Amino acid sequence: MTDAVSAVFIKLFGSLFLPSVNLFVMISAYFSCTSRSERINVRKSAKLWGQLFFYSIFLFTVFTATNTIPYSGEGLLQTLLPTLKEKYWFFSAYIVMLVLSPFINAMLRDLSKRSHLTLCLIIIVAAGITADAHIFNTTGISNGYNAIWFCCLYVIAAYLRLHDVRLTRKTALIGGLFYAAATIAGCFASFKYSSATTSLSSIFIFLAFKHLNIKNVRAANAICFISPLTFGIYLIHDSPEMRSFMYENIFHSSEMYDLPASFLIFLAFAAATFVACAIGELLRREAARSIVHIVKYLKTRIEARKIPPSPAG
Repeated sequence: MTDAVSAVFIKLFGSLFLPSVNLFVMISAYFSCTSRSERINVRKSAKLWGQLFFYSIFLFTVFTATNTIPYSGEGLLQTLLPTLKEKYWFFSAYIVMLVLSPFINAMLRDLSKRSHLTLCLIIIVAAGITADAHIFNTTGISNGYNAIWFCCLYVIAAYLRLHDVRLTRKTALIGGLFYAAATIAGCFASFKYSSATTSLSSIFIFLAFKHLNIKNVRAANAICFISPLTFGIYLIHDSPEMRSFMYENIFHSSEMYDLPASFLIFLAFAAATFVACAIGELLRREAARSIVHIVKYLKTRIEARKIPPSPAG
């Protein structure tokens, strides 16, 4: 396979999976938009932030202790303040959306179906003007790497949930053809997460799986087992320390581009990364559960000792 063909396939796969970030945000919004609580979900936010903080410190400590990366004050500051220093851009945007979600829900409850749909259309048009046409950048949407875009996706996903939008056979066919065309076009154009093409593709994919009924029990159990691990997989493989080390020292990615069928090699790398990081996250979760059980056991023993014995007779 020639280098040119391999390069086309690499771009094709990159374009094919471009809606994935939007879909992750939309899935979160789908399950949050029906909440009528106007309180910030502190427990969920703290849990996510704790997971982030663990990997931020753990990976920085391991890589600096082994001299894999040089120690620096800026690196330590980024490690201790991962959200403020945007060590993980996705989490920095996501946590803002999560904090704002109760207020977005309250706003959407007061909107009629027509007004909600109009707002969604305005968002998609604004995304096209900003991200695709590169004009009117004051929308703040930019290329989609920010909380404003995530909140826009929240509004769109909420409409699909609150008004039970479904695909008909005709719209499913149109959506499939549009996604295929957008994937091919992505090989020649530089689409962003907030591009109108990416946004519409995300909506069609989301609707295609929205009412999917997985009858195979093993497949359903596998999905339920793997899905809680995905955030940890992201935190591991996309950390600045791990990313550079993995690409250059483990996979030697820069040397692979000139090899025949390099896109197949990169797919194998992606699968290996997913499995390895999933195992790492699974070990972390099990360790966290064990620590919680130990703490609860010790707390119970201490409290039991404080209770005076009942008088005899």
